[in-house]
Amino acid sequence: MRHPAFAAALLAVIAATGADAQQPARYRAAPDTTFVQTINPYHLYWVRGGDTIGKPTREVSVERQVWRDAGDHLDISTSSMRLDVARTIKEEALAIAPDGRVLRIAGARPTSHGRIDFALHLPPRLLAAGVRWRDTVEGTGPGTDFYRVERSYEVARMRDTLGTRVADVRATGSVAFRQQLGEGLGMDVTGPVAERYLFDVRGGRLLFRRWDMDLRGVGTVPREKGGVDSLRAGLRSVQEETAVSAELGRLMTRDVAGADTTATPADRAAYALHVATVAGDTVRSALALRDGTVGTVTMRYRAGRPVSYQALWTDPAGSTRRQVLDMAGRGLIVVGGPDDVPAYTDTAKGSPARDWAVADVGMDELPGPVLVALPADSAPRRLAIYRPLLGRWDTAGVTVRRLPGGIAARIVAAGGPDATTRGFGDDSVLLFATADDPYRRLRGGKTGSRVLRRLQEMRPATDPGGALQRPRGDLPRRDRVEGGHTRTGRSPAKLLER
Repeated sequence: MRHPAFAAALLAVIAATGADAQQPARYRAAPDTTFVQTINPYHLYWVRGGDTIGKPTREVSVERQVWRDAGDHLDISTSSMRLDVARTIKEEALAIAPDGRVLRIAGARPTSHGRIDFALHLPPRLLAAGVRWRDTVEGTGPGTDFYRVERSYEVARMRDTLGTRVADVRATGSVAFRQQLGEGLGMDVTGPVAERYLFDVRGGRLLFRRWDMDLRGVGTVPREKGGVDSLRAGLRSVQEETAVSAELGRLMTRDVAGADTTATPADRAAYALHVATVAGDTVRSALALRDGTVGTVTMRYRAGRPVSYQALWTDPAGSTRRQVLDMAGRGLIVVGGPDDVPAYTDTAKGSPARDWAVADVGMDELPGPVLVALPADSAPRRLAIYRPLLGRWDTAGVTVRRLPGGIAARIVAAGGPDATTRGFGDDSVLLFATADDPYRRLRGGKTGSRVLRRLQEMRPATDPGGALQRPRGDLPRRDRVEGGHTRTGRSPAKLLER
């Protein structure tokens, strides 16, 4: 016989579930911190005659969101990190209605400059295949700045997946955008937009959003001698926002701060940020590329010889690669290799030279303890460098000479004229890297960094020809990164081996 209390409780649960299923879709507070990755390739441009002003840009970011129930609305705290060389963080506080309308940003009425179009606006009825609705988002800003988007929505289908109910929503509409972007620089453009949303009905959260807009109109560009030109202008944007796991979100936004910072320039901007901390026999290194790829390495040495190596790589495509190396004698054992090169797992790799180091391309700081331990007698030696991402040994000729407070190691790659000079302090901290080939990227301390101060103190001995005084972005055209970014989804090794 079924217990009456149990039966009553079961009926209550069924009734509550049924009642909830009959309610209009709405956003809900999340029990845990959520992470959203945004990839936005866009092009702001102005056309003057046959020339186009403005080049395509690609921004990648990961945002940490905390959703809290505040009675008649939801409070959202966000912290968004740009996954580029600067890795800047922007924090915001929003209040939204349960249907997704933005009520306040930082406690004030939303304007065209804020995230007024933060989320999918839900209809006041059940979401089901074929349901249609319309809405308009509009905001003004300082002066004549204006943003307006009108959309028509339709639920293309309902999907039961991953233990939840997902509404696949499509939208089409039009956008009007007018904004002053700088002194004399502005645009007034309109055009179509097409969007897609995946909304988790049971969880009350947006899983995916994509927009594709092509806005055209007029704009202004300042003249060199004063005044402005009125030109044809446009904005092309294809943005995707995807909910990612908390584990991946935390990995992609992990801290890369360190004691010593250097940068590789390209096209008058940093192409790569290098951060290193040397503490005793341990070197911690991080490499952040302009496309959002990040590698972090911890390497330990004993008496100038590598002992252990641990690396983690993440990229904007959401892939992660962990590598662990155990060193023994003159060789090493690859315990964990790249996901796409399983043959390197548990494989012995004997060094082809007596002196050897481990470092992927772009991590010039890692061989520091090995090079500092070599005799600084300018005698030629053979050096082998294992490239973990590529799973191979590279060999080079190396000569080391003494500098005040450090050494300079000239390295010539085997089989070609590729030559660099790297300067290290006696504590194995990388101070600079120069190249004989002027088309090769240089690497030097960022303005205000401890590395740059140390280099300036020893500059007369390290830089008699003034090569290091060249502006970091003043490189020949051949070395510049096309489009201002590298392509997403490529192996970090291929991104670095340029």
